Amino acid sequence: MESVLQIASKTNRKLFNELKKEDKNMYSALVELMQPEIDEAVNKAVSEAVSKAVREAVQKTKKETWNEASAQKAVEAINNAMMKLGMSKEKACAFMDTTPEQYDEYKLLIQGFDLGSVEK
Repeated sequence: MESVLQIASKTNRKLFNELKKEDKNMYSALVELMQPEIDEAVNKAVSEAVSKAVREAVQKTKKETWNEASAQKAVEAINNAMMKLGMSKEKACAFMDTTPEQYDEYKLLIQGFDLGSVEK
């Protein structure tokens, strides 16, 4: 059944392309007749693309927000360990299961978010 539909579709497409070249009036009439279906298909495709883009943007924003919050908590905990407990940066990072390099990256991440919110 599917192969029959494929053959019919291919044949119809060939006829449509020939008609398009030979009879512009008939071609215009067919396009006008099919315009509601064309519009519906285009609207559906655009809607799906927009929905996908919105979902991806929301996921990205959630991830960035979570990363910012996690970084903020880690930096605060390490800062507290250094200030209140007199630990070195290395010991405080090790205590929080973080490397000093990660701590520095977290600080940069937080500063980047702060700068972004100020600029808006």
